[in-house]
Amino acid sequence: MRFYIISILFIIPLVASVLSSIPIFYSLLFGLILFTYDAVKKGFKFKDLKIMYKNGFKLVENLIIIFTLIGILTAIWRLSGTIPYLVYYGASFINKNLFYLFCFLLNVGMSLLLGSVNGTTTTMGVVLISLARANGSNLLISTGAILSGAIFGDRISPVSSSAVLVSNLTETNQVENRREMLKSVIVPTIVTSIIFLLLSLFGSKQEVDINLLNDLKSLLNFSIICIFPALAIFILAAFKFNTRGLLLSTIIISFFISIFYQGFSVIEVIKAMIFGVNLPGTTEQVGRVVNGGGLVSMMFTILNVIISAIYFGIFEKTGFLDPLDKIGKKLELKIGYYPVFVIMSFIFSIVFCTQSIVVILLAQMYSSKIAENKYEFMLDLENVPILVPSLIPWNMAANVAFTVFEVPFNAVFYNFFPMIMLIYHGFYKKNKFFKK
Repeated sequence: MRFYIISILFIIPLVASVLSSIPIFYSLLFGLILFTYDAVKKGFKFKDLKIMYKNGFKLVENLIIIFTLIGILTAIWRLSGTIPYLVYYGASFINKNLFYLFCFLLNVGMSLLLGSVNGTTTTMGVVLISLARANGSNLLISTGAILSGAIFGDRISPVSSSAVLVSNLTETNQVENRREMLKSVIVPTIVTSIIFLLLSLFGSKQEVDINLLNDLKSLLNFSIICIFPALAIFILAAFKFNTRGLLLSTIIISFFISIFYQGFSVIEVIKAMIFGVNLPGTTEQVGRVVNGGGLVSMMFTILNVIISAIYFGIFEKTGFLDPLDKIGKKLELKIGYYPVFVIMSFIFSIVFCTQSIVVILLAQMYSSKIAENKYEFMLDLENVPILVPSLIPWNMAANVAFTVFEVPFNAVFYNFFPMIMLIYHGFYKKNKFFKK
């Protein structure tokens, strides 16, 4: 009974946060209090709780460093002129009549290069959402298109950390995995492209304000030097730098450009990296493109990740989710394995804010599937729990984009690729003969 009471008390504030402007952090913090209380009631002492918290935190240490770098990047790319430069020239090169389709396809390419949904949304995504603000495109649709493209490579890229995780959990070969994933992804990618093509053709189209572009160009020094930080991402990714290395490298390059080319002082640059860019004398329109970012803008996101990881540390010892496992097995007898697997993916994605924890839990829960057909289960993991987190507004697979782009949570309804993938994979499973 306590499981159901605590679960309800946990879900209500989460829903309230989504429907209001209250940060998710407070709901997650309330959940931490509830789950800690459950652990105490089950007889765990303070020293046990300390170990649970510590074990949970260890899971996301690297992720916290990456999110810290992302916060800094979103500011330093503004000061170095990278984002304003790409917005200025992107307005000329990207066909505004196909803008949402470009948002999707450009992020598909970037995500294949980086292998990270967050790495993609905070580089190519930041540029495109800034351009969307400049040309009057719908920010919700633009965000959905960016997320759809970013999550594409997060599962299939040769440098994807999630692909490595799934391969290790299922004891499968990564090269073989990518071949299987490519077969299952063709139709959803085509359908998603058609949707964004239609939205582009029939959506509202506005010309970019020429005054905005002129103001951008007059605000900072503009030359090819401004895109060196962006070029560094592509070049270093080709040499298989990991996400942390890519972010750190482009930040260092941007730092020197901001000082020696744009003329900002070291103090101004460091202040912007921490608190965000706030250039004086900018119009409201220009401010939406050049101001913002910074480490502080990512603080709630970082805290959300830490709390959700601590949940995992607690549940691992207390067995809080054991009743859910029993419910899932009973439900599986009535509606089948795949629908229950999808439901569990959503539940875990709602509770835990990080993709990796969701995948690990489901791999543990359905470990028998690995013995039955490890390549089929590999596809289940890649096509469901790897993608579902991007449909949950407070999960880090989506929340980083919402935070950095400063758009409302309902943009998630335009994240079509994972939705189509979930539906298609269900049909694909029924008609696909697995030989592995």
